[in-house]
Amino acid sequence: MEPFLLLETALQLSLTQGSTVTISNTLSFASSSCSVMTLKSTSSGSQATINLAFSGVVTGTNLNIRDLSFTGSGTLNAISSVDGGNNSGVNINENTPRDLYWIGGTGNWSDSSHWATSNGGSTTACAPTSNDNVFFTSNSFSAANQVVTLNIDNVGLKNMDWTGVTNTPKFNMTDKTLEISGSVTYTTDMQFQSAGTLSVYFKFNSFNSNWINRYQ
Repeated sequence: MEPFLLLETALQLSLTQGSTVTISNTLSFASSSCSVMTLKSTSSGSQATINLAFSGVVTGTNLNIRDLSFTGSGTLNAISSVDGGNNSGVNINENTPRDLYWIGGTGNWSDSSHWATSNGGSTTACAPTSNDNVFFTSNSFSAANQVVTLNIDNVGLKNMDWTGVTNTPKFNMTDKTLEISGSVTYTTDMQFQSAGTLSVYFKFNSFNSNWINRYQ
């Protein structure tokens, strides 16, 4: 039993499917505007349980919650967050899905200066969340062999499309995992600089499957 649990930014908390974690005092989130915190079961489609064994309401922002059952007398309100599916006992106010476009050539995935709200645009936004669609286009790379580096764990998105890229960009996954709930479109005009794991999952309560492929 955990009397108090503080979860910090850019963290992924994975609970073993079928297990229960009981929090007897309170739950607190230390979050910031561009950091996403993921709470999930270790198995897609199978829930784990968080028992909020205290009275009161806890509010968290920028949470990505999947395959979790919240029980007990406490209440969790997740605002500006992502409902990854197969959750119960939690109130989730979802972020509006976004279309984000890579700009500026070589850079790190987490760097918000590389994510524009329009194709080739100058207005930037926080890095993608699990609700978002991302595009790499002819406006993304200005020179040959520029590199997009997946520099952080706990990365999810809906759809990813590399159609139309020029200058043979490289995707450096650095052996990290990228979780997709929709589709992925690669092209022969881009390359993989290093391997990583692409995990495709489905946001349906009745579907229990997880496809994992490695790309070189």
